[in-house]
Amino acid sequence: MDTNSSFISTGTYCPTGEDCTSDSNKYEYFYSLSLPNESEQIESVLTYELGYRHVTSDFELDGTIYFSQYDNIVGQEFIGIHPDYYQIDVYQSSSDYVVDSFGVEVAAHWIITDTFGLYGAYSYLTLDQDWQPSGNSNGSSVDYFSIDSQHIASMQSLWSITDQVELDMVLRGQSIDYGNQSELDNFLALDVRLGWQHTPASPLVELLVKNLGEGEGYYEEAYGRYKQEQSIALRVSHAY
Repeated sequence: MDTNSSFISTGTYCPTGEDCTSDSNKYEYFYSLSLPNESEQIESVLTYELGYRHVTSDFELDGTIYFSQYDNIVGQEFIGIHPDYYQIDVYQSSSDYVVDSFGVEVAAHWIITDTFGLYGAYSYLTLDQDWQPSGNSNGSSVDYFSIDSQHIASMQSLWSITDQVELDMVLRGQSIDYGNQSELDNFLALDVRLGWQHTPASPLVELLVKNLGEGEGYYEEAYGRYKQEQSIALRVSHAY
């Protein structure tokens, strides 16, 4: 991030009392003016990591535990409303933040038969942010980087039904707790791919279904505007 220049950006917000989920036209625009800060420090990170790997002819397991300490994390602190333009929020960057992160990652691959295999993955993450005040900082971004807990898991199957037909499925889910005013619902989603190729030299025809059976939709990020919903696509590709 450039902390020595001023720049203006635009965004949208949902006014209080409005239902912007069903009618996206109710979103309104706002502008943000970010001011430079000559006292910025260079961000740095120190990471400790311990990993394990187990491999056999038909099974592979990888695991990692890590702890990271981030210094001089840059946050955008709210200063106030522009004195001449009420629709412009004024921010200033500040590097008076530190973050400690702890995480676990596990991945596995199991070849059950010559035509069927499974992939699995799981990750856990927690972020603990703190503010180290200085004369140029007000601490308004103190909770922005914190995550009490985040769990992400997925299971993927690869099945070659015949030499011409393949069926792949991915089941994935997320559970996250930001620990502040931000909220995000947990989700569990299923993606399906059905592929057909008559010969290795023929075009590949694929039916792709994302979020199978998802009726209400879900958000993958706390500040996401668009919901993830069921989508169906037909794709034809040819490699030569």
